[in-house]
Amino acid sequence: MQRCHEIDFVRFFLIIAVILVHIVNFGNVHPEAKSIILSFLMPTFLFVTGFLVNIEKTIKEYTKYLIKLFLPYTFMVIGYSVLSFYLPVQDRLVEMSVKAVFTKVFITSIGPYWFLQTMIICGILYYSCFYILREKIELISIIMVFCSSLIILADSTQSLSIKAVPYYFFGTILRQTNIRFSSFFKKSPFALLPIIIILFYNEMRDWGSIAILSVVYCLISFLCWIESVVCTWALYKYILFIGANTLPLYLFHPIFTMLAKLYLPLFSFDATGTIHAIITVMLTIVGCLLIAHLMDRFRLSFIFGMKTMLKQ
Repeated sequence: MQRCHEIDFVRFFLIIAVILVHIVNFGNVHPEAKSIILSFLMPTFLFVTGFLVNIEKTIKEYTKYLIKLFLPYTFMVIGYSVLSFYLPVQDRLVEMSVKAVFTKVFITSIGPYWFLQTMIICGILYYSCFYILREKIELISIIMVFCSSLIILADSTQSLSIKAVPYYFFGTILRQTNIRFSSFFKKSPFALLPIIIILFYNEMRDWGSIAILSVVYCLISFLCWIESVVCTWALYKYILFIGANTLPLYLFHPIFTMLAKLYLPLFSFDATGTIHAIITVMLTIVGCLLIAHLMDRFRLSFIFGMKTMLKQ
């Protein structure tokens, strides 16, 4: 599938939001805004991710894709887990042991890296169901088997969230229909209205609510409209570049959101935390891309199973 500018723009918005909600001070100062963003952020990311997964690959090719997720996931979870033992972060290690780290890597995950774990597990089930059953039963039956396997695994283990996997699943279904992404989502500025109305109510912000699925559709439609407006801007190509390179940003952003606590006192004059948040987002983007660039420059990307970290 050729690169889709609308998708890269949506991913740009989502990765900015990911960085923002992981800035501790932003969440402390604006808990309501953080709650609203979290209600649609990862469901939308999972939907887009599910759509982008290409199962029209050989076993060898698809295994390489999974390795490119598993290796960086493992390295970052181990590093984050060890660091969490010494820092007051959520889901921190309470004991430093091989068993505890193993549990974080293969079962519960830690911090923002649960998303990559979900990608890996769902990706394995997705490919396996279609590869094994493609020549045996019709498409709708394969989809039902895939759906059932996701539900069973999510219900029986701590590795998947029963409220998260449906969004990945719906993304894969859109991919299987062969409908163009830009055709399915109708560009409109008015798509913002249902989002505002739905997210005004706390009870509708639950990922298990059908309302959030509606928000995902409306959000992508609204962002596609914005993309059609800003596509003539000078910064547009940089926006697309960031959107195409969300993996290194997702992998490395916790480093910079943690460091943001160190220079927070410099922004004591801004009670809203806005300037601190903007500066942190910008530093995080530059820092993450710089790390990826240096890994490519010194040929260290192979550690993560890749020839290059950055996509041009």
